[in-house]
Amino acid sequence: MNLLELKHINFYKENGYLVLKNFVNKNDINDYINNLEKLHDGTIDPGNQKNDLGRHEGKSKTGKENITQIMFPSDFISSLNTSSFFTKSQIVARELLGNDMERDMDMVVEKFPFTNTPTPWHQDSAYWPKGMKDTRSLSCWLALDDATLDNGCMWYVPRSHMGTTRKHNWAGNDEKNSYALITECDESEGIACPIPAGDMIVHDGRTLHYSRGNSTAKRRRALITNYRSEEMIKWERSIGYNHRNEKIDDNNVIS
Repeated sequence: MNLLELKHINFYKENGYLVLKNFVNKNDINDYINNLEKLHDGTIDPGNQKNDLGRHEGKSKTGKENITQIMFPSDFISSLNTSSFFTKSQIVARELLGNDMERDMDMVVEKFPFTNTPTPWHQDSAYWPKGMKDTRSLSCWLALDDATLDNGCMWYVPRSHMGTTRKHNWAGNDEKNSYALITECDESEGIACPIPAGDMIVHDGRTLHYSRGNSTAKRRRALITNYRSEEMIKWERSIGYNHRNEKIDDNNVIS
């Protein structure tokens, strides 16, 4: 089953990102939301797999995380592993990058109402450990709510995947109080991609991206999968890099 047309593949190769309309239907979106809510309401405790990606901003005044990040929601909600999003996003990854693409990780990111904390400009490649010989990587960002300029839609810098990874620092310049990396970039370089719930955006591991904070009264949730080659996933795990609890320091050393 092919999900992409040649125009999609060409746009992705040129720009490093791609918007796919109506990727998941409304019934599936509602099902994901209902299940993922269990990780917020106390029904399921995600433990240390739940982090504040914006904790460098200090304690949120809303009583919620500045930016809620839960790694591997599929650890707790097994139905995600066979969901249409997980299945179809892998097909897209293989059509764009090759048939050896496997799911490296998944996560859910939420910006609660009025938390108003931007996700810093960064490249995913800045988080990678040293020694990765195969750098093919695809992130698939599914909007569970309408993503707008005011609640934190994604922004991308077209063609930035063709360059090198820029120098990154820990947001707030304090590794101990940050889960987020940041690099020098601003909106003048990028393009905003507001999308409705059910649309998906994919981007290369070297594509610069960011999102504004949520200044609205509505939630902004996204379910994300990431793909890379099966060989590199095995290599990551062999050095203890599993995306659940490790961090990478300024020298790209796991800590």
